[in-house]
Amino acid sequence: MNNLELKPISRTDIVWLDKTEYKNLSEERRELLVSDSERCLCQGEFFRFFMIKDGNEVVGVINMQGHGKEVVSVAPEIFPEHRGKGFAYKSLVKAYEFAKEKGFTQLTAGIREENIASQNLHLKLGYKHVGNALSKNGKALKMYSRQL
Repeated sequence: MNNLELKPISRTDIVWLDKTEYKNLSEERRELLVSDSERCLCQGEFFRFFMIKDGNEVVGVINMQGHGKEVVSVAPEIFPEHRGKGFAYKSLVKAYEFAKEKGFTQLTAGIREENIASQNLHLKLGYKHVGNALSKNGKALKMYSRQL
């Protein structure tokens, strides 16, 4: 895990989306995701999508979505066979460095209520629970925030 890197997604990486929550996206939406990431812009806000690589192996994906000029959410998805090995923690730390370079000062996360592992990870990274919300599809979320 010493060779962990965040590699910006490219068209050749689209195949990896089949292992993620993005697996049901149409080919057109997948192309748009790559295009938005390359432009660093989605729906008028900062956006970046990365492959998480350990050496030559892709172990997950991580996306960054801006919410104004100061706030960014960073959401990793580690592939099931690579969970529990510290990849989420290390990839978040690297993503925070990138976000700081881009001028963001605050991090936010909406984590599904049942995802206790992610909630614990965010607390370990210094986040505070700031409330609850519903996702776009009606799922209960716990909201977390921290300064960068």
